Amino acid sequence: MLPIARWIGYGGETDFHGNVLETVTWAAGLVAHSQNIQVFATVHTAFNHPIVVAKQLATLDQLSNGRIGLNVVAGWNKPEYDAFGMDLPSDQVTATRWRKNGSTM
Repeated sequence: MLPIARWIGYGGETDFHGNVLETVTWAAGLVAHSQNIQVFATVHTAFNHPIVVAKQLATLDQLSNGRIGLNVVAGWNKPEYDAFGMDLPSDQVTATRWRKNGSTM
């Protein structure tokens, strides 16, 4: 991102949601083509089952020799939930679901 920011400049529109990649796959590509960087993937609690995420990140942890990290977000953007045909839950409901399904990732 930094080289892109230097190329286009630091002001103006960024089109933040215009080109969004799936972050676990993106992280796998980065660790496969690097040796030293630490890579973080972001997963959304409502759209990713914690057991699947645990397996994905455990695999990446092995492949990267411990260079993978996880950023967990609960979400706040109603249009994202609408796109999946889901209701935006309260923070308490989201946290409870993750505790019940394996928050020990």
